[in-house]
Amino acid sequence: MRKHLTALALGAAVLATGVPSAVAAETPTRPLQGWSAPAPDVYGAPVDCPEGTSWRYSQTGTAWLSHLGRVTFEITHCTVAPEGRFGQGTTVFTAANGDELWMEHWGTFQLDAVENPTRADATLSWMIVGGTGRFAGATGSGTGAAHTAITGPASGFTSGTWTGEIAYNGNS
Repeated sequence: MRKHLTALALGAAVLATGVPSAVAAETPTRPLQGWSAPAPDVYGAPVDCPEGTSWRYSQTGTAWLSHLGRVTFEITHCTVAPEGRFGQGTTVFTAANGDELWMEHWGTFQLDAVENPTRADATLSWMIVGGTGRFAGATGSGTGAAHTAITGPASGFTSGTWTGEIAYNGNS
């Protein structure tokens, strides 16, 4: 009986000292969803893109993401127009407090210059590759969609959505 009481007291002492358990050390996975307001597109020279790239796409705007709230974002990727794909993309979301969430993305798009020359639709996959502050070491992945209203030969406004999962400890 005395051994059982000693073991019970030792267990209570360990719990009281705050020694982390294996369960507490796990980083919880949570759903991540978001959307962006339409923002102007920029089509530039394919700097730092592989051979055969048509242009480097970039966009800066505002969005809303679960776990971050209202954010600003910067997106860039290399577009291969004849193949209807884009890749080597990066997205940086910045929360109001300055914490950043970093994603890599790639995908495909459809543009029908004959049937609907004022719209392009894209599907994308993304992977979280870290961040700063509470998102340092964050991981996750998911999918998204983007819709572009084409306003000229090299201009438009694009809005998008993101759906997937994020894992971060949020202790920073």
